[in-house]
This record gives sequence, structure tokens and C-alpha cells, in this order.
Amino acid sequence: MINKLKNIFKKKEPSLSSIVPYVCGQTSLIIYNFWSTNYGIRSVIYAKLSLIKKGSIIKSFKISLPIKGFIIKNLNEFFAKEDADSVQVEIKNPKLPKNHFANQFRFWGVYSDWSSIVHSMPSTSQAKTKVRGARRTFPFTFLKNKKKQTFISHKSSYETLIIDNIDKDDYSSHPQTPYGFSLATRANENTRIENISGIWHDAPYTRTIKKRNKLSFSNSQLFQVINFIPLKGINAYINFAETLEKKSKIEFFQLSIKTNKILQRKKILIDPFEMISVKDIFKNIDMNSFVILRYLEKESLLPSSGYAHVIYDYKNLTCDSVHSHPLESQIKLEKENFTFDDTKSGRCLKFLPFNLSENKKTFITINGDKISREVLFRIFDNESREKVFYVKISPCPQVCFEITNLLKNYYGNKIPEKGIIQIESSEFNPSGNFYIVDKENNTVAVDHFTGG
Repeated sequence: MINKLKNIFKKKEPSLSSIVPYVCGQTSLIIYNFWSTNYGIRSVIYAKLSLIKKGSIIKSFKISLPIKGFIIKNLNEFFAKEDADSVQVEIKNPKLPKNHFANQFRFWGVYSDWSSIVHSMPSTSQAKTKVRGARRTFPFTFLKNKKKQTFISHKSSYETLIIDNIDKDDYSSHPQTPYGFSLATRANENTRIENISGIWHDAPYTRTIKKRNKLSFSNSQLFQVINFIPLKGINAYINFAETLEKKSKIEFFQLSIKTNKILQRKKILIDPFEMISVKDIFKNIDMNSFVILRYLEKESLLPSSGYAHVIYDYKNLTCDSVHSHPLESQIKLEKENFTFDDTKSGRCLKFLPFNLSENKKTFITINGDKISREVLFRIFDNESREKVFYVKISPCPQVCFEITNLLKNYYGNKIPEKGIIQIESSEFNPSGNFYIVDKENNTVAVDHFTGG
């Protein structure tokens, strides 16, 4: 089989590739064969896993993807003690579409026993040029007095850079480095790194774009959702370097997860280069509630119309990160009337992993539409079973599900430990996040839904 795979990768066939950061001894990959389910490719798809150090492949291993479903690969199985910056997955098959989605193949990197997760980025985004990058933000302000100090590093396919002694929470231009990922790690007195607690990818630096008419923002863009799950001890830090050009007032709303009713609202002057703690705004945010924010001053918004950068914290330990989402449903405010965009149509084939093994729970948050919607959940589990059922999404800003409760009706007492959920709809394309919680290790792995 190995010889056959070597020959496959010598052929001139369509290929797609993406990368995630590599951390020796702590990296696994989740690879979902959505090509079979969504594109009807039934022939074998071959994948080459490659370690990259300073822009060059130093070691590779070839595998084949399952005809249906997914695989989870612990890279300790292939790469024992190699030091590298990133790992690339390249797939080949004559039926793959050319120039698909920036020539990328979407999968996930999972770190330190599921304490952190991040979706891949296209290999074509990796260049040696040192640039500014958005989302290179980190809550240093809130870590100065912590006993368990968290360090940050930045990984690309060309270097791994440890970043210390940053006096501001935003380091998009300090220092400049190749496009890549930011990593949060929990300190060990001897090695400095105990495990990975958070990873998030860079975004294009858009603060210099001046083309857009700043007054053209719709109300759906002026309101954004900061998703939360019902978890005691959870918090989040928010940075607005991608949305605000200068200091500006933002109104924050605390809503009940169960009823979506507004519990509190506060207006705060925000510096785009500093992070704020949600618990400093709403002290009981971890009591079954989530947040909607409203930009009050259009003239302070960047023309690029970006999202707030959200870094979660669980029991005072920094965790994973994700961006905010636009509000698609209505929000009712007393004495204020808003004309929101018409109900949007769209198609959805988004997917996410779940982990329900010992000590772990998985939650998902879906941002609802202005009308009630029904979506199909397609489940692929670790025992090669597939189940399909419909789920109703209420017309409200956020709907939250705990996956165990969702699967009980369809699996009974044989709920799978791990799997992939694909959300399908021909008329609704919801945004949302998934959260994998480990209460024993105080970790929350987070990412948004993705497609391919």
C-alpha cells in the first residue's frame, strides 16, 4: 500500500492542501471525508501528512481516507520527536474540483487531549513575507497577576516565535511575522509549556482599507452575537481591533440562553486596541446567558466591516478563541424600532466534530433567523454509523444544544464517544460555534462551524 500511495502522489492529479500548527507530542488531526457525502466522490482519496519546518517539508507519511465518515490521527503515530512549525494535509483524487476554495482542504488540528481545536488554513496563505495580521490579540492585561501565567507564541510554516513582555493586548504589528496562528499555552516551571489551551488563526489586516462608505452598514451588521454556553466559570475577553477605527461607544446586552430575553444592557466607551472582560460588564454572565453587542457610532467603524475577536476563559485560565457573528434574528428594544434585513435564503452544508468521552461534553450554539427554521443533522460516529434527523431552530438570536441530550433520542444508551455533525439546509445558512468542555482539566475547545 505504501508503494501505491507513493505512486499516487507522483501523478499529475488535482490536489488540495491546508495546514495547522504542529506541537510535538500534542497534535492530532480530525479529517472528515465530506467529498464522499457532499460531492459524490466514491473512489479512494489519498492524503499526504507532511511536517513543515522553516518552509520546507522535513518528513511525510501517506494514508487513505475512509470512503465515508472521518478519521482521527494522533501524529505521535507518524512523527515521534520531530520539531516542526506546522503540519500539512494534501489530498489527491482525479475527481477533485480544480481551484476549489483557494485550493484548500478543510480539517481540524486538535491539541493536548482536546483542550484546543482549530480549523485548517490554505497552504497558499503561507508565505515567508512578514506581515501584520489581525486577531493577533491576547488578554495580557488580565494575566499580569495570575499564578498560572499563560504565554503566547505565533506559528507559521516558516517560524515559531515566542512573544513575551507585550504591554498591549493587540500585537498585530508587534512584531510582524508570516501569516499563521497564535497559540496560548499554560506554563510549566521547568519547560515553560505544559499544554496548549488555545489556538486561533490570523485574519487579513484591514485597518488600512478606506474604500467603503462607513454609513452603509445595515442593522444586522451593527448588531453582533457573542455566543456563550451554560457553563459555570466561563468568561470571555473581547477585542475590537477589526471593527473600530477609534474609541467608540458600544452597547452590550445580556440575554437569557433559555428565553432569549434581555436581562441587562450597558453602554461602554471601548478602545479598539484593548481587551475587555465580559464579566466586568455582566458579573453573572456564566449563569445561562449570552451577549449581543450594538455599535452605536457608525463613523467610528472600520470600512472593512469586521468582527469582534473573542477569547474564552474558563475558571481564570485562557482557552480557545472565535470571532463574533452577525445578528440575523430580531431584537426587541423598548422605544426603539429597527428595520432589519429581509429574511435571508441560503444553503448550508456545514460540519463540526464532537467529543463525549469521559469528562467531556460538547455544546453547539446556532444563531437563529427571523423565522423558525428546520435543519437536518447528519451524524457520522466513531463506530461507522450514520444517523439523520431534523432539528427545529427557533427565530431567536441564539439556540444552544448539549449534544448528549440531542443524541439520546436516536442512540438510546449507546451514544457514540466521538463523531462529526453535518448541518444541512436548502434555505437557511446559520452561523454558530461548537464547544468541547473538559471540567476535569478546566479546558474549553471552541471553533465556529465550517464547510468545504
